[in-house]
Amino acid sequence: MQVPNRKHWKSIAQRFETLWNLPNCIGAIDGQHVRIEKFANSGSFNFNYKLYHSTVLLACCDADGLFTMIETSYTGRNNDGGIFKASAMKYWIQSVELDNPTPRTINL
Repeated sequence: MQVPNRKHWKSIAQRFETLWNLPNCIGAIDGQHVRIEKFANSGSFNFNYKLYHSTVLLACCDADGLFTMIETSYTGRNNDGGIFKASAMKYWIQSVELDNPTPRTINL
């Protein structure tokens, strides 16, 4: 899966504003626990707060719900924020140099 380039990020942001009235949004990020069988000799590394063993899929979607970036293989005991902080996704998003828009009020 290719990392979106500057032009793609801008079109994602425009689509979020058009569909959802969310200016300057370049993606929606969430994590999903995928239930697995306990790995041999893994202890509690994959045991999560939902009381089963899992691995976590962290994904970023565009305004239409299509994946733009995914990261997998994080242990189930980690939360979304911790995974994002350690992920390559964070660095890709931080490296995007979009034109900083003028601040404005969101129309509700």
